[in-house]
Amino acid sequence: MVGGAPVYVMQWDAYGGAHATITIDQNAIDRAGQAGNYRFVHKHPMNGWPISDEMRNVYLIAGAAAVYVATPKVVAGITPSRVAWNDINRNHNTAPYDNVLYRPLSPTYVRGVQSGEVYQVVNAVPHFLPSWSYVGGAKEYVNIDQVAIDRAGTTGMYLHLLPVGAPVPAP
Repeated sequence: MVGGAPVYVMQWDAYGGAHATITIDQNAIDRAGQAGNYRFVHKHPMNGWPISDEMRNVYLIAGAAAVYVATPKVVAGITPSRVAWNDINRNHNTAPYDNVLYRPLSPTYVRGVQSGEVYQVVNAVPHFLPSWSYVGGAKEYVNIDQVAIDRAGTTGMYLHLLPVGAPVPAP
């Protein structure tokens, strides 16, 4: 479980070897996030949840996707949950790899910690949001590393977001 969501473990190597497990009804995993008895398990890790891969790269969950953290002070003092690099960087969102997405759900709102600027992410493209009034009022947002926004779509760790698009238009 990572941030309240089940995350598939293909091989224990990424986690430092085998760990204790518990058996959970597959139906509960398949229906995670749905109403009724399934509401206690999330489909995706909670926004803002820190994760790291076996190479100790750190990410924050934003809109169900892992967004890379290049600046250590953004997550200073936080212990991230371990998720295998292959699960973070798998460029498809099919079961059993559909809990941590490659790109954020639309719309997702993020705030660059260093700049304080807020962006609306639609189809993985961050769009600067001059005012919450442009989207009908304040929304939940995730604090992320501004470097991830500035370098979005360039290479490697920064491919979870696409390059910054035009600002959100005024209503």
